[in-house]
Order: sequence, then C-alpha cells, then structure tokens
Amino acid sequence: MALIALAACGGRDGGGSGSTGGRHAAGSSAARQPNVVVVVLDALRWDRLGVNGDPRSLTPCIDGLAEEGVSLEAFASSTWTKPSVASLFTSLYPTQHGIWRVGVESEGSLRAEILRTRWTTLAEYFQAAGWATGAAVNQVHLSPRFHFDQGFDRYDWVRGKDAFELNQLFLRWLEEEVVPGDRPFFGYVHALDPHWPYSRFLPGEHPPASEVELPEGVPRVGRLLEEWILDNDAAEVLRRLRRRYDLEVAFADRAICELVDGLRNLDLWRDTVLVVTSDHGEGFGERGKLQHGYLPYDELMRVPMVVRLPEDRPRPVGRPRVALIDLLPTLLELAGLPPAEHAQGFSFAPALSVAAARMRVHFSETATGRAVRSRDGKLIRRFDGTLEFYDLAADPGETRPLPCEGECEELVARLDAFEGRMRATRDQRPETVAIDPEDIELLEALGYL
Repeated sequence: MALIALAACGGRDGGGSGSTGGRHAAGSSAARQPNVVVVVLDALRWDRLGVNGDPRSLTPCIDGLAEEGVSLEAFASSTWTKPSVASLFTSLYPTQHGIWRVGVESEGSLRAEILRTRWTTLAEYFQAAGWATGAAVNQVHLSPRFHFDQGFDRYDWVRGKDAFELNQLFLRWLEEEVVPGDRPFFGYVHALDPHWPYSRFLPGEHPPASEVELPEGVPRVGRLLEEWILDNDAAEVLRRLRRRYDLEVAFADRAICELVDGLRNLDLWRDTVLVVTSDHGEGFGERGKLQHGYLPYDELMRVPMVVRLPEDRPRPVGRPRVALIDLLPTLLELAGLPPAEHAQGFSFAPALSVAAARMRVHFSETATGRAVRSRDGKLIRRFDGTLEFYDLAADPGETRPLPCEGECEELVARLDAFEGRMRATRDQRPETVAIDPEDIELLEALGYL
C-alpha cells in the first residue's frame, strides 16, 4: 500500500482528507531542516507487521509507510518501558543511565528511579539547535516526575488517553505553536496501545464476546493472570489474549494513518522524518510468561522500526539491523546536527542509502540478566552466571538451549567486554522520587506491581 493511499484510511472511521501537504511546493529548491517525529507504540511485537511477514493485514498504515521508507529489524536495550525509553532518549544502556527497577522500597514508601539531568536527551539536542520540541505521552513510567520531559517545550503527559487522543494533543500543539513560527520541530508520541489489557478496538469492529472476553474466574490483573495461566489449562485464555492484542494493534495502526493525515493537513509532511517503533515486544505464553519485563528473549528484545524520510531525500534502500540506542545518533545526523559524544549507539543514516549494513551484535539488559545477539546467535547470561545459548537460524523461538561452543564462546567474549565497559561507566548513584498513590494503583492494574 503506497503512502499516497494513506489518506484514504486515516482516522478511527477510515476517513481522511487526501491533502498532499508540503511547506515547499514540489520542485522547490528551498532547503529546510527536517522535522522529526518519533512514535512509540508500546509493546508492539516485530512479527505483527504485515511488512515483517504477518499475513493478516493488521497494520496497513505502518506497512504503507514502509513502502515509501524502510522497515528495519531493531533491538531494544531492555524489556520494559522505562529503561528502554531512557536508552532511546540518551543512547545509553540501562547500567549507564541507572534505570532498572519499577520501584524501590525506601523509608516506608515506594520510590522510582529517574532519568538524571546529567544526561543530554534527544529532545535537548534538538531544542538547543532551535527546533520546537513537543510530546504527547500516555505511559505512567514516563511522567515528568521522572524527568522524561527534559528538553521538551511542551510535554503533554496524560493518563488514559488512546492513540487517537494523543494525536489530537500533538497536532493541536503543532497547529497552535509550531506552524505560526515556521520552525522545524522534534516530536515524540508514546501511545500505550497495544499494551495490556488490550481493550481498545476500532469502532464498528468489536468482535464477539466469545472471541475476546476472559472467562469467569480469570484474574484481570497482569501479574495474577500470569500466575493463573501457569496453574491452569490456559490455551483458550491465551488465544483470547492474542486476539485482543491483535485487535489493539490494528487500532494503534489506524492512529498512524490519522497522524500522517494531520501532518499533511498542516503542510508538514513533505519535510518530515517519521519513525514508528516500539519500546519492547510482548510475551504470550512463551516460557510460561506474559507481557514483558523478563529476560531478553526475542519476543521482547526484537522490535519493529519503520523510517520514512522527507520527500526531497532519496528513498531508503538499505535495511540495516539496528538498535533503539541508534536512534539518537541517526536522527541527529539526518537533521544535520553534530554527533553526541556520549552516544553508545551508531548512526544508521548512511546505511539507509546503501544495500550493505554494519555487521554488529546487539545488547540488552534486564534486572535479572543480559543478552548479546548476533545475526544467528543469542547468548543470555543471568546474573547468577547461568548461560543460555540459542542458534536462532535453527531455533528462532529460543526453545532449545545448546552447549556453549563455537559462536557461543565468541559471544561470551563479547558479553564479557560489554560488561567490563558497563562497570567502568555505570551510574553509581541512581536518584529516586516517591511514586504517588494514583500511579501505584495504575502500575498494579498494568501488571508492573
């Protein structure tokens, strides 16, 4: 589906404006610094995109973006939102920025780690260079209390808003504060869809209750649900959970159409870099696990990433395998800004114009272990020293651990070197703030506590 057709499917109800927008007319030689928009669809699995092989047409809008741009295979630096987005914002690993845990008991209260102001964020780089910066966010972990608003002129952090409502907040900011000043902008939209409890469906497309309702007696709280599944015959419950999730993937995808339409209507689309990605994947019974936050198996570590470049730039032809920590150096390069000295990621901007990609390994960290992934191998080392090695070419589901021989020994050496680097650069004194009662209640409902 070409992007020219996106306007026909934009919005909740499929209506769109059809505007082709562009601040400069086609053929204009006027140079303009690009706008940059990053959209994170929380917990979106890599394998749910049609462009990545799913045959069910759940994501026609994102697939259309990939046809004009490129679909990349990406890897998250952690397996839950807060450390993963902190890494996206700073191009640092969790050990370095210091965010690991959902909550820390201290002095009779539950406290949360914050993104320390010593680190320069992606938004701060753009803000310092003169870009307008704005965000629309529905994620309890990304509250301004935890300093994720660093560098944003406007940071709309809201509870309970769906992807379409976030679009409206973001587009209103553009219309009222950015377009009149004719400035390039950096935007960040973080939608909780398709995160648990997978409850949002497109109007007119609500499925029968027999397909999506959880049976009587099944817990509605994330952590309790996982425990229940381990103790019961859960095949039918898992089927319904997957169905709910897929419907919410389709819901979030339609919101991407609406966002593109909005950028077109404001004459901003021609000059915009748009990235659609996820902070982590989602588990559905693999290893007896649900949701996310556990060790970096591929259902969590591997995430989609679609990149669309401005219309005056050549269409991307490369398909590098990248990491979320690569976004900061890449977007700075695409915008013509100086590189970030502290960045742990690599810019993949050059690889978008060539058929070859850098051969490298990718790392991910959780509270219980680390992983290193090559093209065809994955080594997971728990903090108790236990090793799991998988041949991903023969065993993509990571179900048959192998003896640590051959490539495994090479990955052990790579992981040893990485851990040495982390010890040398780790944040020695993570800072925390108290979590308020309303957020504790939300964290419990979402399955984090």
